[in-house]
Amino acid sequence: MIDHDIEIRPDYVAVVCSGIYSELEDLERMFAHALEVAAEANQPKILVDFRPMRGQMEDMHRFFIGRWLATRCQEYLPDIQFQIACLGNYPFISPQHHAETVFRNRGGHGLVTNNPAEAEEWLGIRIPVGGGNLDH
Repeated sequence: MIDHDIEIRPDYVAVVCSGIYSELEDLERMFAHALEVAAEANQPKILVDFRPMRGQMEDMHRFFIGRWLATRCQEYLPDIQFQIACLGNYPFISPQHHAETVFRNRGGHGLVTNNPAEAEEWLGIRIPVGGGNLDH
């Protein structure tokens, strides 16, 4: 089960996920909710923090979520072009960036990293001091 908290910040939408990963559908529900909130706020930049997550994702799940997310993002075009950075720890995120590659190959604009500074720079945002789990 994946729990998530979403906060609309001035320059992006922050999503913090926690729990134990086991089902691809939980990940799809979280991303669907994040996209909906971001679209309603007219905010294309989304930072998803998976660092509190436990468990390991199979490579096929990484493929499926990258493909699913790209398809969902395209449904919002041309109104909003999402820019999604996912921040996590290994082994939950893949050092080979499987989901990112699949997402980008299908037209998505995304980054998967274990480095908060890289996520900040790529999105062009600053994570505020005291920003909860998204704090440095």
